[in-house]
Amino acid sequence: MNRRTKITYTLLLTIFTACNAGDKGNIHNKETHVMQMPTETSKRGFEGIRFASKRDTICHMPVNNETAADTLVLDGKVYGFCSKECKEDFAKILKEQNKR
Repeated sequence: MNRRTKITYTLLLTIFTACNAGDKGNIHNKETHVMQMPTETSKRGFEGIRFASKRDTICHMPVNNETAADTLVLDGKVYGFCSKECKEDFAKILKEQNKR
């Protein structure tokens, strides 16, 4: 093999290795939890409602009449959630518990 070929192979190998490195060392979960900012409509929609808990039962973020994105009524109590996804997760847990 001549010198030019060796340099070309070395360069190509370096490029392919660098491009495939990615985030393999990153052990953190890629999923992020994003709190939806309430709109004026949602603020008025939850006005006067007393939530069963001051925190989202799934992610434990603070929830009140201004920050709640969704609600669920269970046994006469209103549970507030920071996002639709947290409400759906809570509903799945309830469904699994009811199957038992």
